[in-house]
Amino acid sequence: MTDDDDLPPLHPQDAEAQASLRAAALAELLNAQAYVNDALETMRRAGMDAGLIAAGEKQLLALDALQRQFAEGRISPGALREAIAASKAFSTSLVQQGRVEVAAREIEMTALQAASAEVRQASEDFLHDYYEKRVFDPYLHFASADDERDYRERETARQRAIHAALAEDTPDGNQRAAQVGQDQLEDAGRHGASDSPDYAGWMDRFNGVKTTFEATKPQRQKAADIPSDPLDDISADKGVDPNIVKTLQLAGVVPTDASISGHGVSRAIAADRSSERV
Repeated sequence: MTDDDDLPPLHPQDAEAQASLRAAALAELLNAQAYVNDALETMRRAGMDAGLIAAGEKQLLALDALQRQFAEGRISPGALREAIAASKAFSTSLVQQGRVEVAAREIEMTALQAASAEVRQASEDFLHDYYEKRVFDPYLHFASADDERDYRERETARQRAIHAALAEDTPDGNQRAAQVGQDQLEDAGRHGASDSPDYAGWMDRFNGVKTTFEATKPQRQKAADIPSDPLDDISADKGVDPNIVKTLQLAGVVPTDASISGHGVSRAIAADRSSERV
């Protein structure tokens, strides 16, 4: 005799109720899968952080694993519903965080483009004043003919470098053009151009546009702070019904030993894939 022989038989009404519960839970699961899919599409179209997208994809894999476990009777409708609700809430938080980061990136890029335009304009104006109008030539003096020849060679080389940098038509190219222009201005200053009334103004302009550009230039892209995965945090000490925790542990979604690493969704997916290989 088995333990099942001691259980009272299910009445038809009870069987119908169980079937209804399972059908409702399955419908919720399919709805959740569509919900997470939509969230992923939203994140991909908006160009959100790759880490956020990966977390969303992990949710979809977890729901697929739960669907198989539910079909095998390894997880109850109640436990499945709790996991579904947590997964949908988590996916919503991913999209919301991604939207905030995209909006911040757009603001950052707008500021960068404005600063880049200013630094480019300064470089173009310097080319006009220095190389076309020759505003500093009357103030230049040299120690010898060789000194002047070397100066003119540097002057010509920097003119080419400024044009080449501007031709890139990029924020970094514009910044480099301004830096080369300022280098030429300082070189001229060492040969008397610092006596010109235009010298200080040009030095201040270069310093100003470069400082603004550096302040708006995006720093090294950091990974997004991924919210805590709710399916990795289901345990009795988190206020979850102990019976649901036990069910999820039996299904392999939550480890029975808290010291086990690779828990939660990752564990469920790994276990599910292992069973498929057998």
